[in-house]
Amino acid sequence: MSESDDTTRPTAAKPPAAPASGEPGTAPAIVEPRGSHEVVAYVSDLIFATKITATARFVGVRAVALTSCDAALRAAGEAVALVVDMHTPGETADELIRSVRQMDASRPIVAFYSHVCTELAERASAAGASEAMPRSKFSRELGAILQRLAAM
Repeated sequence: MSESDDTTRPTAAKPPAAPASGEPGTAPAIVEPRGSHEVVAYVSDLIFATKITATARFVGVRAVALTSCDAALRAAGEAVALVVDMHTPGETADELIRSVRQMDASRPIVAFYSHVCTELAERASAAGASEAMPRSKFSRELGAILQRLAAM
């Protein structure tokens, strides 16, 4: 056989096809997000911000998590919903909720807070949040909350 004979060259084996989602031992498929940011999250905790964006991607919701109130306000102009961590510094969460509520009285705004800080729930409601819930509930139901908000 000559060196130009293709039959003498090793070929890379094709990787086995990935198992279909839902088969035993497989993770569910990640749904690709669609459109521009559907949900804007204003959070001060970078780890929680990552949890929100990773969960959003997993359930097929396009989301962005921002730590700047000004950036969140700009992004909220195009989003269908807003998520607000009431534990951001100062009263920026309250200000953001009020500003977004003035832009659009019907836009869904979900605020979350530590279960021991019930005064933050009252502040969120007073500022105009559609819902206020403890962080534990928000975290536990995050995927469903993001899907519901994106569908509004």
